Amino acid sequence: MEKLCKLLFIVIILNFNSLKAQGIITSPDNSVNAITSSSSVIPKTELGAMTWTSTNAYGATPLIYRSRRFPDNGTGDFPFNQYGELMIQGNSHDNGNSSYNKGISFLTWDGTSPSPLIRMRISPTGNIGIGINDPSASLEIKTPAVTGAETLLKLSVSDAAQDYIRIANGTSANNQFVPSLQGYRTSDNRASLYLTAITEPNIDSGTDPLMTFDSRTTAAAIITRPLFAWDSYGNRKMILTANGSLGIGTLTTGTHKLAVEGSIGAREIKVQATGWSDFVFKKEYNLPTLEQVEKHINEKGHLENIPSEEEVLKNGINLGEMNAKLLQKIEELTLYSIEQQKELNAVKAKLERIENLLNEKPENK
Repeated sequence: MEKLCKLLFIVIILNFNSLKAQGIITSPDNSVNAITSSSSVIPKTELGAMTWTSTNAYGATPLIYRSRRFPDNGTGDFPFNQYGELMIQGNSHDNGNSSYNKGISFLTWDGTSPSPLIRMRISPTGNIGIGINDPSASLEIKTPAVTGAETLLKLSVSDAAQDYIRIANGTSANNQFVPSLQGYRTSDNRASLYLTAITEPNIDSGTDPLMTFDSRTTAAAIITRPLFAWDSYGNRKMILTANGSLGIGTLTTGTHKLAVEGSIGAREIKVQATGWSDFVFKKEYNLPTLEQVEKHINEKGHLENIPSEEEVLKNGINLGEMNAKLLQKIEELTLYSIEQQKELNAVKAKLERIENLLNEKPENK
């Protein structure tokens, strides 16, 4: 820390000529320098001017220094409970006028601009702005426009520098910003980005979800536009509509909560039916005669209450409803079979009686 302090002040001295005569004080052992506001020639920019001038700075003593204990027993608040903390203080003597600037600005010169530009600023309230002078959040970043997509933030680790996460502009179009969170990974073939919500075991209760994805307007729910989409390099694979319908391989869900363009593989599918066909076995059920069934087939080309091929190709089928209709026909067929068996048994009994009569030969007289 002591070396860092000295290096910082060497940089200051190299960048501002004759600073020692402009409010620099030195500790008795010559180990620490501090800039104070007592000088009348601390560099600053005048309002409306793009050049640096030497004018009086507002009072603050000192502006850059190392902390010492206060009180000396070390019981003070950080950093005044220890020695040697580097302090850069943005302060002013405002005589009750709170409009005076009390922030800290960091400037660099790009070699072409008329004067150094503010690149980062800590506001009087502690907000940090990068690329913006009046940050409205704890950290606010405004990246200059470039050709292509801008990168606002990029994070990586030293032992896997090729992998990173970044916040970037998802479009290269001018005057547009599409926030994009990107995880990039080439060190192996595991996932490039995890979104993880974590809690403690004792909080694993209740009905509130651990992670929520929310698409909305500023004051209401989305009504028309899709809520979410899953893409692969711009090719849409799945979509969730505003009414909560999911489309897989299709953007059109119609009236269905789940629309799939393609086959579905499952070990079991359960359909919650609204009714069943056991009414066929009730005594009041009017079972069509086989003659009526034959007539309907000849006239319509399909069983009664069963959709035709044309209807199925056009509208598809409702799985639960169709199963119920097919069961109805199976139960009707069962009743026909029972009735036919009764008729067969009657015919069989009649034939047996006839056969017995034929076997009884009259005696010759």
